[in-house]
Amino acid sequence: MTLTVTLPQELERLVAEMVEKGLLLAPEEALIHGLYLLKDEYALHKVNTEELRQKALVGLAQAERGEVAPLDFEAIKAKVRERLASQEESADAASHTNHAGRV
Repeated sequence: MTLTVTLPQELERLVAEMVEKGLLLAPEEALIHGLYLLKDEYALHKVNTEELRQKALVGLAQAERGEVAPLDFEAIKAKVRERLASQEESADAASHTNHAGRV
């Protein structure tokens, strides 16, 4: 199969650099590698979509059997606030540690 591709300048420069540095034998390899990555990403998307669909079906079945509790939005908000506060404390501690030895 023959395929003609026009790349944006940024990608054209990247491919040229990779060929120049010996990372690719020819520009066509970039397209081949990119398509294999796209294939892998698509396969992962299909798996994730199917997994999500299965989990949704389980949740719906549980709901139909009355096995779910009502959402407690206040508890959810409290958990989010705790997590954010913890992250802020960790960031502050890391910042303090990074600056402690400086004059």
